[in-house]
Amino acid sequence: MAPGFPRYVIDFQARRFTGGGVSSSIDLALELVLIFNGTAAADQAQISIQYAPDPPVRSGDPSQAPPRVTASVIEDQRTSFIAPIRKAVKRIV
Repeated sequence: MAPGFPRYVIDFQARRFTGGGVSSSIDLALELVLIFNGTAAADQAQISIQYAPDPPVRSGDPSQAPPRVTASVIEDQRTSFIAPIRKAVKRIV
């Protein structure tokens, strides 16, 4: 797991867990199976869903993606996603 960009978080004290997306949530689910039911159960769960990630590119989080790709995605999210939400909220408030 890359520092600063965890694929999932398990907080036992708060009794909460969260995954950052589809494949990271599968990773989280397998980790929970491992914790509560052991390696054999986690292995069986993984093969049951045929989960063997091997992406053709390695831009899964900002620590792996080329800086220009990360910057482009952040800017696109800022203009296409965040800005319209802020504008809508200002109209409501």
